Amino acid sequence: MSDSAYPNKERRVKPHGPALWGNALRKRLNAVIRRHARKRGCRMPLIGNGHAEFPGGILILLQDPGNSGPEKTGFVDIDNPDPTAQWTRELLEELGIPKAAITPWNALGAFGDKAMKRGAAVRLNKPLCQEIISIAKPAAILAQGKSATDMIFQLSPAIPTFLTPHPSRLGRANRPGAKKYIEGAYLLCNYPVGFCVLRRGASSGRLSGRW
Repeated sequence: MSDSAYPNKERRVKPHGPALWGNALRKRLNAVIRRHARKRGCRMPLIGNGHAEFPGGILILLQDPGNSGPEKTGFVDIDNPDPTAQWTRELLEELGIPKAAITPWNALGAFGDKAMKRGAAVRLNKPLCQEIISIAKPAAILAQGKSATDMIFQLSPAIPTFLTPHPSRLGRANRPGAKKYIEGAYLLCNYPVGFCVLRRGASSGRLSGRW
């Protein structure tokens, strides 16, 4: 990618893990998604073009494919024509975070999973989420919504994780807070894990950073 994709070169993501650049990592992730979909006999959206171009970025874990975005395009993608994608895209652009640094996925991977009881759907999707995390090797996870939070508690990943409400609740009402979560996750991608120490504010209960 050209440097023009990074408004601030000093904050450019430094990838970790194997050198899977371009669309090789995304193809590997999508192959895994296809395999799980065939095994279950269901339909799942794939990760959209331009995402997941290297390991060590941010995994944004949402709830389910929904009806207005992946249902139309067949992809989990911040360029989808739905409010959640638009909200995420706007915040990433404001923070100067490239699309290539983001691996988007849903805790409930298949179309129709949200019709199941949430606990059962989370357990059913746990092996796929485990495999996606193992391959993408994110430096940080941003889990948004109840299903995503439940999945994180199931997985207990040894990766810095930010838990937030779903963007439909968090975004418009608390835009500065939302930016803080995403920027905190991005900072963990720029520096070795542990350089940015996150602590919980004593009075507000919100995550705050100390560098």
